[in-house]
Amino acid sequence: MVDYLPFASSAPRQPDRQRPRSIPADVKAVVHLMVWGDDADPNALPLDLIAACAAAGVQPYRMRRYLDRPAVIAHLRAEHRKFREVVCSGNTAALRKVRDTSENGMAIVAATRALDGMQGEDAARADAPSPGVTIRIVQAPQPAPIVDITPPRRTIDAG
Repeated sequence: MVDYLPFASSAPRQPDRQRPRSIPADVKAVVHLMVWGDDADPNALPLDLIAACAAAGVQPYRMRRYLDRPAVIAHLRAEHRKFREVVCSGNTAALRKVRDTSENGMAIVAATRALDGMQGEDAARADAPSPGVTIRIVQAPQPAPIVDITPPRRTIDAG
């Protein structure tokens, strides 16, 4: 008969808090090619999954497995966010060019309005509420006084 029992589990104390796995460099290269495109290409058009895997030397099935991991998805979303910021940063210059060089009066007015709107958005972002809990104490309105409209009883005096 066994006289000893384990006093503690050999499993991790917090199984849901595992350290994040690192992303291999070749998988990061595939993500870069899918978002930014090939740096050597003058057009730098983003590649699809198969072409990006071929350029980085990664098997597509391996990349599909890595795309199931939360860390890789977070990296892909971060690259997309950076790409959108880079692309949108040229909008102001493009609008200014349209405003200054276009012969179409409607385009000039639209570009001017868009530039004014961008300026207003920047000011609104500074005053935007920050995330958190807001407690608002609102006094409830006092109910209206009750008015009795029934006529009073008439009493007959027999006197």
